[in-house]
Amino acid sequence: MNEAVKAIVVAGGCGRRLHLRRPKSSLELEGRSLIWWTVKSLRDAGMQPIDVFVDDAKWADVFRRQVCGPGVRVINDPGYSSTFILFREHCPSNGTCLFAYGHAPRLPQHYSALVTYDAPLVASVVDHTSRRHRITGPGGELLEPPFLVRPPSVRMQGISSWQDFFRANLHDASLKLHIGLGEFNFAQEWAAYQAYLHQTLLSGKPGAEEVLPRIPT
Repeated sequence: MNEAVKAIVVAGGCGRRLHLRRPKSSLELEGRSLIWWTVKSLRDAGMQPIDVFVDDAKWADVFRRQVCGPGVRVINDPGYSSTFILFREHCPSNGTCLFAYGHAPRLPQHYSALVTYDAPLVASVVDHTSRRHRITGPGGELLEPPFLVRPPSVRMQGISSWQDFFRANLHDASLKLHIGLGEFNFAQEWAAYQAYLHQTLLSGKPGAEEVLPRIPT
């Protein structure tokens, strides 16, 4: 990968709809937290630097012990009204940034594929989303992170949500990367996402998501 890409990963929150009272990124797969798997995939994809943002000092310390290393920082952020504002504030205006969820790791191939599209904005298309505020493409496609953003070529200032960001920039977006399963917010979705991770991250097979069962709607 020739293009330098900074990864911004959000790993805060408290898993309210899962009744966790802790970040979803702290859930484990094969004895490793989801944030560990996310950072591993990003590093394997060549992303650097990687900044992980956590809005709880205790969990920032926990994640720092798990993932900090060359090119990786865990930052205790002050809390933002939206993840887009966090992204806007920390993505360099003259660089290329990837935005990802710490609780929703993808194959390294998914992250690196985003950079291959010559577009100011690249979004991932999923089959289902339980997000409270959906992000949709012009044909009704459901969009979720990871997103790749090239700030010099898109409008960011004066925008405070991902929904408004995509509305303002969809004419410059590529929606070609289909990654199948969306993120999880509920117990049945977490069970399905674990199956997804076993069939992708643990098998290392590109395209394994194409044979996964769909999350019930």
